[in-house]
Amino acid sequence: MSVMNAVVKLWDVERGFGFLRCKNGRDYFLHIKQWSVTDVPTVGTRVEFEIGPGSRGHKEQAINARPAALPNAGVHALQATKIETIEGVDVTRTDKVRS
Repeated sequence: MSVMNAVVKLWDVERGFGFLRCKNGRDYFLHIKQWSVTDVPTVGTRVEFEIGPGSRGHKEQAINARPAALPNAGVHALQATKIETIEGVDVTRTDKVRS
C-alpha cells in the first residue's frame, strides 16, 4: 500500500472520527481506531495514512494514520543535565539532542 498525505479537515472528538482532505480535494473517513498515536488528531494536522476498505457505506477509508513527519526534520529528544545543587534542589539544564 502506498502512503498518502492529507490534512485533518474535520474531527469530532466526542464521536471519535473525522475526515482527511488530500491535495487533490478527495476526502477520506478516519476512525480513531485507525489513529496510531495517543494524541487525538486536530483540525489542520498534517497526516500520513494508507487507504483500506471502508465500512458503513464508505468505499475507502484511512487506515494506519499518523502525524506526518516534517520534511528534513530529525528526531529530537530532550536531555537534562545536572548543573549544581542549591539548598537541596538539583538545578538542571535541558538541551535538545538530535538522535
